[in-house]
Amino acid sequence: MATAFSVFVPASTEAIMTAVPKEKSGGASAITQTTRQLGQALGVAIGGSIAAMGYRSGFSGAGLHLPRGALDRAGSSITGALVVARDLVGGSRGALLGAARLAFMHGVRSALLSSAVLACGGAVFAGLAVPSRRASRHLAEAPGTDLATEAPQ
Repeated sequence: MATAFSVFVPASTEAIMTAVPKEKSGGASAITQTTRQLGQALGVAIGGSIAAMGYRSGFSGAGLHLPRGALDRAGSSITGALVVARDLVGGSRGALLGAARLAFMHGVRSALLSSAVLACGGAVFAGLAVPSRRASRHLAEAPGTDLATEAPQ
């Protein structure tokens, strides 16, 4: 995540800050920071929710000879599985921890796959929606066009 931020943040900040007039740079900076922090918080919340749903759907109690309450607790979260496993011995403990590990990996894979699909969708959207600098430069060089004074339609 840090690598992605170190590549993305400077480029996006530079693009935003050079697109606004100097007198509006404070507001642009504030909006940029707010949207970045909101996006990070939502990303963590949504990713965590997808991982938790993936854990629950990936946990299989088949073959585990545990009381229903213990099985429900182990299937609700990885923490619940570890708490239940603490009180078990022998093969039951290993089987429960193995099922919990598989379910945890299923949840993490689901969250990462969802994040990758969302990131690719965002990249495609940005590629289509954000005007290129070449097009802006071409318009600026056209005779009779003053982009600094004309309002966008």
